[in-house]
Amino acid sequence: MSRRSVCATSRATRNFPCGSPTYCRHMRAAPIIRRVWVRRADAVGLERLADSYYPVEVGGILAGYVNEESAVVTEIVGPGPQAQHSHDSFLPDHDYQTNEMHRIFRASGGSAVYLGDWHTHPDGPVALSPLDIQTMRTIAGDHEAHCPNPLMLLLAREEGIWTMRAFCLVSTQEVTFAAEAVPIHLF
Repeated sequence: MSRRSVCATSRATRNFPCGSPTYCRHMRAAPIIRRVWVRRADAVGLERLADSYYPVEVGGILAGYVNEESAVVTEIVGPGPQAQHSHDSFLPDHDYQTNEMHRIFRASGGSAVYLGDWHTHPDGPVALSPLDIQTMRTIAGDHEAHCPNPLMLLLAREEGIWTMRAFCLVSTQEVTFAAEAVPIHLF
């Protein structure tokens, strides 16, 4: 996916919990994300979407901005009409998601950038699979994504209840690689 970002430090503060964006692609290193902010209505919407696809996986992309150690999710994009779903995997509609990310980027004046992906684990644990970790590493290594520390928002359904958890890739080096769980705050 071709995702561009621009310096957004001069953008006006919007009605989001962490002020204006402070990360741009020209910074030497991206800040490590220590918390994720998601609108309460978006979290409810994700659960409804997950229910509508159950018992197969569904997913999409996250857009927003990073301010210091917080990622603020301002847009959530779904799977797209050509996505493929099964009980234990999900293949997104790449063209749809790319077009949506470009639309979001332009509409935000460049302040909303690609933050990572989200998907469900129907009847599974709220833990990253080896494929999830590999996907995060692939995103981090994709220079067009401009996302060296991607998020992965995971919704898992256990005993009929969806649980949401966020993870951030904190290193892409073979020896020090880690995907850490980060708290989600609803606003």
